[in-house]
This record gives sequence, structure tokens and C-alpha cells, in this order.
Amino acid sequence: NNFTKTDGTMKNSFLLTHFLAPFATASAFIALPSIPSQALHASRPRSMLHERKEASFGMGCFWEPSESLLKQKGVLATTVGYTGNSESVIPSYDSVCYGRDWVEAVRVVYDDSEVTYEELLDHFFELQKPTPSRQYSSIVFTDSKTDEAARAQKWLESCIKDKRRRKDGLPASVVKIEPLTKFYRAEGYHQEYWQKWRGRFFLISL
Repeated sequence: NNFTKTDGTMKNSFLLTHFLAPFATASAFIALPSIPSQALHASRPRSMLHERKEASFGMGCFWEPSESLLKQKGVLATTVGYTGNSESVIPSYDSVCYGRDWVEAVRVVYDDSEVTYEELLDHFFELQKPTPSRQYSSIVFTDSKTDEAARAQKWLESCIKDKRRRKDGLPASVVKIEPLTKFYRAEGYHQEYWQKWRGRFFLISL
């Protein structure tokens, strides 16, 4: 079996991961408002610069949600990384996995003329795969320089009032809202992970 199960999320084994993708140190990602285009791991044709906005979410293991979000209307690009910790030490995948402070997160660049922040929150809720661990928490990270915190709080309160649940039973009450700390871009082999490795894992499983 080429996979091990961690907190209910399928992850490839440490040996397989490191065999397929040599370890690389995560690089710092300066906080919002902008992401250098060369750092975006997946993208669509860009809209006008003034229409681009960014949002960051903890959605469980970041591999699948980053791909799923990119398929949504108005989403221009996604990048996976680590955030949720105020420490200045640059994290690595190993330190995130064996620690209790960092969160795997997806940073999204979107065109707010095509998708509103609230609609993006709806996508976040439906596409996330959280577990009880800090690493895979369900978190909306809000930028203090914008009105995201107020809008996210209003969205969450409405969801909880309506007792919103997904088809699989996940309640909106699992969602947390936290101030955004520095976002560190994850190692290169995590970027566009399933797009790159899905076919190879299929061959390995044969």
C-alpha cells in the first residue's frame, strides 16, 4: 500500500513522498495584498489588476482543495502553503506535520467582478476536508487591511443560524476565523500536486 492515513486524510507515505519529490525549504510569502505572478502554482488568464483580490483558507490537506478551488468561476490562481503561526522560523512540511502550530492553507487569487468574497466562502466550505488537528483545521484567515473579518463573521453567523450542513453532515460550526499571519509558500512538490502525480499514483497502484 503506497498510502498511509493521517487524521482521516489519505497521504502518501513519508518514503514515497520524499522519493518522488526531493525536499525543498519553504520560502517566505509576504502577507497580502499581492502575490508575485511567478510564485503562483496554477493560474488562469488574468483579469485587470484592480479586480484581483486574495483570500487564504485552511481546508484540510491542501492538495485537493487547491485544485478544486481553481475550477470555480472567478478563481484565477491558487498557491498552497503554511500559515496560522506568528513564529518567525520558516516552516517545512516536516515541521508542520510533526508540530501543532501551523496550518496547511490555500491562498486564492480571484476576480471579485466574477465571484464575491461570500461566494468564495461558500466554495471554501463545500470543498474543504478538515480534521480535528491544527494542521488540517477549517479556518478562514482574514486580512486586517480589508473588511474580510467582518464579512467572514457575518457569513459564518448566518450559516450557523441556518444550521448549515454539507451533504456529508459537516456543520458550519467547525469553521474558525483567525487573523492572517505570514503565509509561507509550501515546497515545490506540493504545488499543483494532484495535477502532477495523479497519473503516476494510478500506475503505482496497478
